[in-house]
Amino acid sequence: MIIAAESSRTTKSPVPVSGALLLELEGAVRPLRKTLFEAASSWLASQSIELQQAQFMRCAGCIPATAAQLAENLPGEIDADALGRAMFDAVKQGVASGAIRLPEGLVKLLDAAAGRGLALAALSGLPDALAREIFAASGLEARGAKLFLFAEEDKVFPRADSWLKVSKQIHQSPRNCIAVGSSQNACKTALSAGMPAIAVPDEFTSFHDFSGADFVIESWDASDPASLLEILAPVEI
Repeated sequence: MIIAAESSRTTKSPVPVSGALLLELEGAVRPLRKTLFEAASSWLASQSIELQQAQFMRCAGCIPATAAQLAENLPGEIDADALGRAMFDAVKQGVASGAIRLPEGLVKLLDAAAGRGLALAALSGLPDALAREIFAASGLEARGAKLFLFAEEDKVFPRADSWLKVSKQIHQSPRNCIAVGSSQNACKTALSAGMPAIAVPDEFTSFHDFSGADFVIESWDASDPASLLEILAPVEI
């Protein structure tokens, strides 16, 4: 359940406003690219193939798509299905190891969203069971968030239509939904859907073009989530 925070400016409680915070699960909530890179590097090394980080950074899309791109662009005969399974297994092992510790800045953003009465949802292109495990381990489920799964869609995730489907199902206008994504594609598609976007790049997407995003958070530690929502989701007092 989401508990509304007290306003420090008045004794009155904030009036809930229409809107939502939409999070890219495998990126903004649980960065997976480093895990996937390390798993791919290890598996390829067992095949006497070296993987450079720059080569991995050129890949995009879901895990099968990334494995297929690596198989196509690296030298040697590579079993893309086996490589993809190794990457999936690495993610599963990481989730099974325990609860996911969210960055303090992200926790503050979630708390600030709760204080403004915003709905909370997460999107994932991972297989259903794995996405649900990450969702629960991250604590989003305990916060009353909803999870929307798109594993059956094409290799590019999320699409603009993915963001729009979520806004429709939670009965919110796209312009009142704030999208949080970790890649150029995630932010561009959210913007195409008519949503303001917050970019949270990781070490594999820091070179992406995030032009158009309302904010780019290079470090959660240096961010002020409350001030972001003051601009993107003002509260009526």
